[in-house]
Amino acid sequence: QPATMRSPRAHAFFGDQLLVLDGGNHAIRRLVEPQLLVPFAGKLGEPGNAEANEALPDAHFRFPNGMTVDPTTNHVYVMDQGNCVVRRITQDSVQLIAGRNGDCRSVDGPPDSARLDLPLTGPYPYSIYNILSLGGIAVDPKTGLVLVSDKTGLREISPNGTIRTPSISSAATAERAGPLAWIPSHLSGFSFHAAGRLLVAEQVRHPVTAV
Repeated sequence: QPATMRSPRAHAFFGDQLLVLDGGNHAIRRLVEPQLLVPFAGKLGEPGNAEANEALPDAHFRFPNGMTVDPTTNHVYVMDQGNCVVRRITQDSVQLIAGRNGDCRSVDGPPDSARLDLPLTGPYPYSIYNILSLGGIAVDPKTGLVLVSDKTGLREISPNGTIRTPSISSAATAERAGPLAWIPSHLSGFSFHAAGRLLVAEQVRHPVTAV
């Protein structure tokens, strides 16, 4: 019988394994052959949260909504939107690296005090609520910084979990101030081009912009 999912949100390669983010089932699954998915991280259908590191099968997510892979370290980064945190997946564990479970605020600072305000997402794939809560996550291959969109725009996460918000918002200054200088509103996704440029998809004003 073909595998079924509930609101699949993203996919990424973890080495030679294709991972699928099954957001409505609060889990990440691995494609082992056509139409056959097996658990990879998270308990299927069981939302939850954890501050401590967890083994892959025991990990907890709540409506995860974005996923990307760092090509240098092969770590997977997940937007755990229902918990307002970003988690990192290594070969054997899931780690909370930014934000605090359930504390949804946009606060810059070191890991202990920094917070993310990720837009909540519901379980139904075709609702207006879900369309408006699309976000993005990407890893800058040059710096290793994780970029994530929350309700205030683009946020930058360092490897140690420090969060900052780029302060320059004018598109005209983007060329001289770097890719993080331009912060559009209503982000629906972004990724880095092979040449290192940041591609931004915005829901309202600009479909796709290369920064």
